[in-house]
Amino acid sequence: MQRTNTEKLLTSAGVIAFAAAAWHLLCIWGGPSWYAFARAPHALIESAQQGTYLAPVATIIVAGLMFTCSAYALCAAGLIRKMPLITAALSTIALICVARALIAVPLLIRSIELDIWQLIASSVWLYVGTCFLLGAKQRINERRELHLELAFYDEFRAQFPVISNKADRAYFQRWNEKLEPLFIYSWFESVAQVINNEMNAQTNATVLMTLFEYLNNQYEVADKLIKHYIDVAIIENLFWQVAPKHAKPYWQVLPATLKTLYSDFHGREPI
Repeated sequence: MQRTNTEKLLTSAGVIAFAAAAWHLLCIWGGPSWYAFARAPHALIESAQQGTYLAPVATIIVAGLMFTCSAYALCAAGLIRKMPLITAALSTIALICVARALIAVPLLIRSIELDIWQLIASSVWLYVGTCFLLGAKQRINERRELHLELAFYDEFRAQFPVISNKADRAYFQRWNEKLEPLFIYSWFESVAQVINNEMNAQTNATVLMTLFEYLNNQYEVADKLIKHYIDVAIIENLFWQVAPKHAKPYWQVLPATLKTLYSDFHGREPI
């Protein structure tokens, strides 16, 4: 399965967060000089010097949070199992990372000489925050698309229960599994298969005319995603293995817009 650019960015953010967590844990082993190099708060540097528990405990907590960030990034990228509240977590992490990056801006402005480490760290966390933000946006878009798909699917079933029941059987016969929301697109391909079966059975064309008009009306006003379902899942698959003499009466009642979609894809008429 091909991964999206956002999923690739999330993977890189997850790797960076994991590496940062590991670096924090190494500071416990490295001692005060490592804490100082990492620009840790003065209290943690003093704790490391004095051998108290503040430095290691605080470091383990921060590292744990970073490991959690890494896990959410890899989860959203589809590399590990699902975690709860992914969209909320991605949004929160994005804001924290961006805030961490912007905090350094006043420090860099007031600094007498350029702090390369702070500049690099801020740039990295800004990049990571942007990746998480894109991930959150993708999740929101996916939820919106799923809502549109389910609404179109439910409305279609309500309008055409007989065709829908036949599509259920055709879908199960093809895939041998129960329909899941993620595979509604394939179900609409089964709708096209059912329509083709009706054509081959020479069902009265007026029976399918209402369905064609419904699809045409939906295509005229629907969201881009639903247009894609109508065009690619249904119209492009119409008239498959239907003899031209059987296809003719159905082609004649197919609305002009849907005819254009079919002809533009196939480069010909089915009759």
